[in-house]
Amino acid sequence: MREEATHSSNMVIVALYDCMQRIVLVTLSAVALFGWSFLTQEINSILSLPLSVTQNTQPTVGLAKGLNYPQGWGNCAPHNAYTNTVSYQNDIATIAQTGATIVRIETPAPLTASSSNTCTSTDLSGIVSAIKPHGMEPLLNILAWCYTPTDPTGCFNESTGKHEPGAQHTTYEAWLTNLVQTSGIQYYEIGNEENLSVQGEDSWGLNRKNNSWYINWDAYPYGWVIPDNKLDAKGVNPLGPCPNGPPAGYATGVKSYIALLKDSYQTIKAADPSAIVVLGGISSWHDECFIDQLARYGGFDYADAVGFHAYPQTFTNGNGAQGAQSVDYLQSTLVSLHKTLPIWITEFGFHAKTQAQELVMAQNISDEWSALKQSVSSPIILYQSTDEPPFKPQGNHSGLFESDGNGNILEKFPAFTTFTNLTL
Repeated sequence: MREEATHSSNMVIVALYDCMQRIVLVTLSAVALFGWSFLTQEINSILSLPLSVTQNTQPTVGLAKGLNYPQGWGNCAPHNAYTNTVSYQNDIATIAQTGATIVRIETPAPLTASSSNTCTSTDLSGIVSAIKPHGMEPLLNILAWCYTPTDPTGCFNESTGKHEPGAQHTTYEAWLTNLVQTSGIQYYEIGNEENLSVQGEDSWGLNRKNNSWYINWDAYPYGWVIPDNKLDAKGVNPLGPCPNGPPAGYATGVKSYIALLKDSYQTIKAADPSAIVVLGGISSWHDECFIDQLARYGGFDYADAVGFHAYPQTFTNGNGAQGAQSVDYLQSTLVSLHKTLPIWITEFGFHAKTQAQELVMAQNISDEWSALKQSVSSPIILYQSTDEPPFKPQGNHSGLFESDGNGNILEKFPAFTTFTNLTL
């Protein structure tokens, strides 16, 4: 035993001696080629590196239950629910009863220096102060329908029916900096279903002159224009794979969204390095080509997480497992890119019209929640918390409860109890 130990020690000494010889030879060669000053600089650079250079310092949030709060979508005008204190306080208190810890709200970004329909930190202070005492955190979804437009006349604004200049970057960045520094919000999502049109579903727009629907080629956000096939919009393939070489206008639009995401990410991080920036929720409808282009042009480099809307293709009373499977392509793409970005499900959900469908809706929510928990370990946020007129009178809704917008909770649907009982 002693002889074996001595032999092993000798082998180690020989190996160390050989290693030292090699280091000396390499050092002498480096000095001969570059001089002592270069070598000294390189050694100092190595010694100055932090010991944890391979550690991932990216902020993360674990599995959490969340709800979309859609009242007052679009702006902070007086009719907005954010200014109706009794309404949103009661709604938020009802949301808290479900055990949700994240509430997704939204605001449009200032597109021009004269923008007046954008929420400021003061406008948002009421809703934020209503959310946080319940142990919940707001996720602010920031919308910008036009950024770096390709059309010199600007982007088409469907709300006005006119072409308007794109976002003034300095105006947007100043607004965002102030918002981050003063609002108390930690989570920001940039864009919403940016792989679809400005209306969030497809290229169909409303003709303001006669209220008829028409193909609105200018409706796509971020200045892009897509040819007739529109990646098979309204067609037989809901996955939206890229055709043979995606249209140039499509790539331009994706890059324009990435410009918005990059500016937002850098601005938010400069104002609060601990804030979390989520790439805007990608719709599961026609997602593949958009994901491919995001990967091609570096879109995943400017986010702490990726948002996704995990809807089944048969939206009303679709299959919950199918909705969960819709995230597979995004996950495989991130793996191929060696990206460890967590996926936030910022929307999933179902519609219902009848009492029978209410029960199916509740079961589908439970099924998809269980399936999603197997594939993601980040927040899963249901669409949506509350319906308010005119949604319920039309007989088709997706909320857990109905609010009248004046502080009264009119009805809790079966899905309310189901969602409340979901566990992490």
